[in-house]
Amino acid sequence: MIYQTILLALFLFVQHISAGVLHEPRSISRCSTECSTTVSTLINYEVGRTFLYKYTAVTQTLVSGVSTDSSQLTIHSDALIYIISPCHYQLQLRNVMFEDSSGMLENSEVLAAVLQSHVVQFTYNQGTVTHVCLTDRPQPEWALNMLKGVISMLQNTFLNRNDHNDHTVLETDITGSCMTQYFVQYSYDDSTTVTKSKDFKNCTDHSFLHTSVLHTPYTAESERTSVVESSSTCKQEIRGRLITDVTCREQHMLLLFSNTEQGAVTHTEQQLTLDTSYIEHTHNTSEDFIRVSKLNYQPSVRDQLELSDMLETDVISQLQEICVVIRVDSNSDQLMALYTTLSSSLGHLSDVSLISLLHRIDNGGICWNIQSLRMLYLDAMTSCETVYCVTAMTDLINTREVDTRYAIKWLMLVSMNANPTPRIISQITTVESVNGEIQISVYLTISTLIHRYCSNHKNCLTTYPINNIITTYSTDLSNGCYSNSPEHTRKLMLTLKAVGNIGDVTAIFNQQLLRCAHIHTNTLDIRVAAVDALRSTHCYDQLLNDLSELLTSVTVPVALRVSVYRTLISCPSEQSVSVIVSLLREETSEQFLSFVLSHLQSVIESTTPQHSQLLNFLKQHTLIDNTHTDLIKLSTSLHKSVYSDEWNSGAAVEGHVLYDRHSLLPVDMMAGLSVSVFGQYIDLLQVDIRQNGVDNLIIEQLVSTFLPTTERTTDDNYNRQGSEDSFMSSAAVKIFGEEIFYTGQLDGAVFKSLSGNRQGFYDGILQALSEGRTIDFEQTAQLVNVTYTIATHTGLPLTLNLNTLAHLHLEAGGGIDLSALFQPDPKLDVNWQFTASGIVEANSDMKIVLNDYESGVRWCGKLHTSTAVSGHVGYESGDLQVHVDLPKHQTDIISVESSLYTLQGGSTRRLPGLLEDRTDWQACSTDTSITHRLTQLTSLQLCTEIQYPNASLFTDKPYFPLTGPMTVSVRLVKIDPDVTSYTAQVKYQTLRVTDRLKDELRLMVGVVGPPLPKTISLNAIIDRTESSVRVELQSPSTIISMFGSYKFEALSKILDVDIQIDNRRRYALTTRLTQHEAAHGARYHPYLHLIQGDSSTDILLEGSVVTADDRVDVNMDGSIFGQITTVRGGVRNQSGVGKMKYTSDWVISLSRITLILNAIYRNKQASTEGAITVETVHNRGQQIYTQLRFEQTRHQTEETNRQITSLSVTNTLWPLYNIHTHTDVAHSEQITTCRTEITMGEHTAPQLCFDAHIVNRSLNSVINQQLSANLNIVNTHLQNITINSAFLLDKTSPHLSLVNTISQSEEHIFHNVLLLANNDDNKTAAFLIQTPSNHIEARVESANQERVRIFDMKLQCSPAMVIRCLNHMTDDSQPGYSDVTLMTQLYLPQRTLISLDGTYTSTPLVTVLTGAISNNQSEAVSLLYQHEHNQSNSNINLTVQSTIPYNTALLQVSCQKMLNDFLLVGELTVEEAAVMSLRVDSRDWLSGVNRSFLFQLNRPTLSAVVVAMNQLSDSSASQYQIGVRQELSNQLEPSSATPTNIVSPWLQIDLTNIDCSHDSVGTLCYNVTMHVYQCDIPTIGVDINYELISDIASFNTSLTLGTHNLINVTMVTRHQSHITTHIQSDLFIPVDVILSLNQSETVDCDVYVCSEGYEAGVSGWYSDVCMNGALYISEGGVDMFRMLLGVSGDEVSVDVDSQSLDGSVYYNNCTTHDTQCYNVTTSFAVADNDVISLAYAHNITTNQLHSQLSLELSSELQLHTDWLVQDCSLPSNSHCVITDVNIHMIGFSPIHLSYDLYTSDVVVTASDGVVTT
Repeated sequence: MIYQTILLALFLFVQHISAGVLHEPRSISRCSTECSTTVSTLINYEVGRTFLYKYTAVTQTLVSGVSTDSSQLTIHSDALIYIISPCHYQLQLRNVMFEDSSGMLENSEVLAAVLQSHVVQFTYNQGTVTHVCLTDRPQPEWALNMLKGVISMLQNTFLNRNDHNDHTVLETDITGSCMTQYFVQYSYDDSTTVTKSKDFKNCTDHSFLHTSVLHTPYTAESERTSVVESSSTCKQEIRGRLITDVTCREQHMLLLFSNTEQGAVTHTEQQLTLDTSYIEHTHNTSEDFIRVSKLNYQPSVRDQLELSDMLETDVISQLQEICVVIRVDSNSDQLMALYTTLSSSLGHLSDVSLISLLHRIDNGGICWNIQSLRMLYLDAMTSCETVYCVTAMTDLINTREVDTRYAIKWLMLVSMNANPTPRIISQITTVESVNGEIQISVYLTISTLIHRYCSNHKNCLTTYPINNIITTYSTDLSNGCYSNSPEHTRKLMLTLKAVGNIGDVTAIFNQQLLRCAHIHTNTLDIRVAAVDALRSTHCYDQLLNDLSELLTSVTVPVALRVSVYRTLISCPSEQSVSVIVSLLREETSEQFLSFVLSHLQSVIESTTPQHSQLLNFLKQHTLIDNTHTDLIKLSTSLHKSVYSDEWNSGAAVEGHVLYDRHSLLPVDMMAGLSVSVFGQYIDLLQVDIRQNGVDNLIIEQLVSTFLPTTERTTDDNYNRQGSEDSFMSSAAVKIFGEEIFYTGQLDGAVFKSLSGNRQGFYDGILQALSEGRTIDFEQTAQLVNVTYTIATHTGLPLTLNLNTLAHLHLEAGGGIDLSALFQPDPKLDVNWQFTASGIVEANSDMKIVLNDYESGVRWCGKLHTSTAVSGHVGYESGDLQVHVDLPKHQTDIISVESSLYTLQGGSTRRLPGLLEDRTDWQACSTDTSITHRLTQLTSLQLCTEIQYPNASLFTDKPYFPLTGPMTVSVRLVKIDPDVTSYTAQVKYQTLRVTDRLKDELRLMVGVVGPPLPKTISLNAIIDRTESSVRVELQSPSTIISMFGSYKFEALSKILDVDIQIDNRRRYALTTRLTQHEAAHGARYHPYLHLIQGDSSTDILLEGSVVTADDRVDVNMDGSIFGQITTVRGGVRNQSGVGKMKYTSDWVISLSRITLILNAIYRNKQASTEGAITVETVHNRGQQIYTQLRFEQTRHQTEETNRQITSLSVTNTLWPLYNIHTHTDVAHSEQITTCRTEITMGEHTAPQLCFDAHIVNRSLNSVINQQLSANLNIVNTHLQNITINSAFLLDKTSPHLSLVNTISQSEEHIFHNVLLLANNDDNKTAAFLIQTPSNHIEARVESANQERVRIFDMKLQCSPAMVIRCLNHMTDDSQPGYSDVTLMTQLYLPQRTLISLDGTYTSTPLVTVLTGAISNNQSEAVSLLYQHEHNQSNSNINLTVQSTIPYNTALLQVSCQKMLNDFLLVGELTVEEAAVMSLRVDSRDWLSGVNRSFLFQLNRPTLSAVVVAMNQLSDSSASQYQIGVRQELSNQLEPSSATPTNIVSPWLQIDLTNIDCSHDSVGTLCYNVTMHVYQCDIPTIGVDINYELISDIASFNTSLTLGTHNLINVTMVTRHQSHITTHIQSDLFIPVDVILSLNQSETVDCDVYVCSEGYEAGVSGWYSDVCMNGALYISEGGVDMFRMLLGVSGDEVSVDVDSQSLDGSVYYNNCTTHDTQCYNVTTSFAVADNDVISLAYAHNITTNQLHSQLSLELSSELQLHTDWLVQDCSLPSNSHCVITDVNIHMIGFSPIHLSYDLYTSDVVVTASDGVVTT
């Protein structure tokens, strides 16, 4: 006991000594390492000192190009860095504040407390941070990442280098491990600027993907390798061997749907500034820093949601609210939101609570709709991925509280869990195999979850229960997949499927799988499954050797060989491809050969990058031709794909059909769909169906069913006793490359259990169809949940997530009676109904996440559909009847919505999107004449509504859906409420009457319900004996009758048709064709007669057509439309040996017109020529010939293709308008030349010549084009004008130039040059127009040098007048950051040089603007503006100086704001004399407020005027003092003097607010005193006292003149509705004023003033929308003055009527959403009838401000002013002011004055001329 006491005392003593050390940290830290021996010459922090940095971080997320609304988050704090040793630092944050766009965050103090409570230490060895040390206390990841973000700003690996030059290095910080490029800039003031930028394309630990969608990366030559394009730049300022300033800026652009510069984007900025005034040398910490972490971002990991204190009653409330919504609309948006909330809430409950809630739902204690709420509750449990939800569902399955169908569905959805845990996998293994279907799902689900878990955990095989499961699978496969029973075979198949699902980690099974595949006694399905499982493992070198025997042996079944081939080709190598190609040359199996060749050919034609490696190997070999292309008989593999290199995205559809020589049907059919997105390959869906012996089974069942036993022979059975035993089929479905559904092997035993016997098989089907069962399916599920996280430099993650939720409700029912279908008199009766509704909601966010706070943008999309249809089908004795019911009102076929929002905490704000070109389109099927008839007939109207922002015309806008709200809806509306259904009846029968055979068809389609029939009927009768057809078609508006007869014989064909429409219009067609054989051909006699009701429109043609070996002759006579017509012509074949020649001559005569056609075609010369001659007879008998002649010749060689074309048009009546053209075009691979000559009239030489020369060159798939054209016009009036044009497009540079020259008589009259060049960082644009009298030249150059963009513009209007603008800008694309240097020079003809120079630098924290205007290198005006601002401090300095001779001036203004303190000092000096000064000082002290104001004015002709104000306040009273005085001297007081005391004021005002509480509630007292002094003696005084006690207020005012009391006013108000006022005065009589006030929906107010016969009154009333009032003064009952006031909406009117003055005032506010506008009009008439009118109009739009003022004083003075301010796009980007003033006075000439800021001109116009200044 003594020894224990001594040891305890020693321990406490040591602890006490350790705790007493203050100057050295006692903490144990693994960051204490030895520093590098090399000492940095740039940075050296003093050990033992604490440095204070001001830290600011700003994040901004918006959809640029669409809206300026953004979501912002701002962080302010003090960063304390304690230097423990030269390379061991410590960081702690203090005074942390979190703000957003609306102010301080609600939980800012809580977040700040968490962040400030944690301290970290880090190693800082020569600028490099190797690791961060943490305490053993739990620390949230978001706080740790924010601290790492601050530390990353100090990292500078540049300090490690001896050369200190620009370099690139792999650097690790909060954004990951990235290649970082350093740029160094040294200054003469002993400062160094280090700028570093990161390349995020190849970073590690920079982004994190969390999704249930499995994906495989691939390599592609594309810049779009990620969904987000990121950039980062940090600039460090080093002074005095300390990092004084750090600025980091980031940009993250979402590439999806974004333009190159506009789209969804997030900007971040960090500012770290050293506070040199902070000094602290002591620091103490008692914590041990024993945990070591890297500097990179640590994502937040939550294996399971923690159980919260949420009670079951909270979830019950949510379920009851869902019950109410289900009753109203089961597809509403509200239900989807409630489902999401419920799914999240269930994740916080235990499994016991989850099961208890389900029991309460089943008992009806929560909702009346038990079934719907139960299904939705179970679906919410499925979406919940916690181990408690999984445990609850497994218990429900084992206790049979959910059926097998839902259990299988749940297992399929659980396999999509993105983050499974060993506890979840272990819980799935407890599911009892109630039947074979559940056993299959358990196998597939467990294996899928193991694959997902092992993909993220390397040592997963040693984790329980995964190690036990792997051991079980290995035991099952240990004996080479030997099976002694069907049950064992079934288990082996499941094991092989599971091993294939697990994937890469199953390489330990390779030898067992190979053994299963090689043992030929195993079933074919076992062997194929073993090879398929092997395909999912990693490729290895011996794979070809292990499978070569199975690949090359012809005795191996084709299905197994194809599986081996697919396994080898999935791991392509040069050796394996060579073996396969060589094998094909000797292959004897048609099925295998056809499959492999078709697959390889599809790979060659594929565009997706997944096959790039295999394609490279195939290019080294030549495949044999695939002559086996019969898809019905031979095996085939198909692969079709589309892929975009620009977007690095594509899609592919693949499939195969595999036959076997023993089967008529395919033994294997597969179809799949896959996509490629930004370097990730996703296998979306794959369906595989396999069978063996199904064709034999089908034939046997058909023979046994339809062939009676007495009619069968022994050959009919052909030994089929074993067919059912050999029957085998299966189906499998893969999603995301994992098999989640498998039917198992359906063999003969399963078939027998379904059918029982052959006849019973069909009886069972008939019974199932005739029972009329109703299928009701309802499912709510989460389809996709993808989260993509990017580490930003602030330490806050940028999260992109996509969440898709779907709800589907299907209901189908009806009945079918097939009992009499196969009877001699067959009958069929079917009733059916189908209802489908569904909704799919998708939400996608791009946001910055701070713990639970979110700041970003959101896209929401919704798809909704709801349809229902029912009807009846009946058939009896050849009569088919169909009945379809119509909807009661309307059916929403589909509706799609899309919207954009900004996220700010828990609130959202909808973005309007693009408004410039928004499309709003609505249309219904009644809008066109055709659809209108159909609508009237069907009583249904299809309506479509589309609203969307059309951004197709904007090249700088993002793409849909980032353009804004979109709505598309399609609905079917019933326009006739009487119509209830459609009905259709079809009847076909064959009748035999004596010896005549007729076919009769009757068809009737109509609607049921309307009083007027709406039916269409068709009756058709075909008389086979008489060869006639009679058809009658009848609709509500039209009746069509047709009768026709036909007679077709060997040498004679006759067809007669007669049609009548509504018994009015008649059409008849008679055709005959007879044939006579000849020696070397045939003679035909055609006859055609068409009657169209009127004989003038009939067509009659008859004649002969003679054919021979080498010619065809046509001779026809008749009439067309009453005109006598003849047709003569023919075609001759004049071909010989080695040539081909055809000639054709035709003459067609029609009354006064004769058409002659001649054509010749020669194949050897490759030429065609022809002529068309039209001969017409003029009304005077003159014949007129018009001829069109065409000739074309082609000459083709190996290098050139030449074509010569001639075209001429001649007319004998107008020979001057004859045209002859000749065109010669020569085309080669890269050069095309064209020459065209046009000759007009009777000239022999061409009047117009056109030459063109085009050169196309292709280099690396980039096309360069060069075009030169020459147009020469020969005309006596135009004097030979020549137009030359040259066009060059070089896309490799790129470079574009266009030159145009117009010459007249070989002299240039116009010359134009356009040049555009874009060489990487240099861009040039030049434009030139030159005429004999004018020369205009413009040139713009833009160059990027390092990070500076230079913009040079030159405009020359004449040789003596030149304007040049030179602009330097930093290359920074983030908004809010600018760095510009501007120089503009103007050279005037008098050699005068005017120059404007300036610089502009702006960041969110600092803005600096300098400028100077000089004349001939002599500076005239200079400007300096500097603004430094952050959240709490703001400093502004402005200096403007003019050095113009005889007018020098200096203006200096300084403004400082720090928290609540404000100081403004300004002074204007002219000619070195102070003219005006201003000082405003406001300070908030702990004891109160002190504010002062001082204004001084001094002019040579005016004494100084001083205005001053003081305010002092404390907790009990506030005092205000305002004074104005006029000094006799001209000297101003110093501007720095603070007017604490006002001496000798001319005017002084004192206001005091004191505490006058009299132990009562609601008291307030004020006292105001104002005095006017003269020689320090008060001459005029005003005293005001105000006191408020409870609801009674008293007010007293007195006015004194010297010692006299001029007036005293006392006012008392009671209950805020009654006011009593009393006025007293020594000089005036008392006056009583009574004020009454009435408040209801409107407010009435009346005031009466009475005094010795005089009466004055004010009355009025007002409401929310209008107000009226009246004021009058009367004497002895007679009105002396009256004024009326009216206010309504945006209009105000005032009318005044008195004995000496009448007038009115009218005001109108016409402001709209994009225009600010108002008008004011006044008019007054005085006693002498002088009229004064004043009108003022004010209008402001987006780009201009327009004001007008008119003043008229009788006829003596008229003044009109027009003031216009608009954006004139000056180089300085200032505004343009244009002012017009018109003045007219009696006795003077009118004067017009105008002022234009754009030209700086003032023009004064009078009657004697114009004066310009």
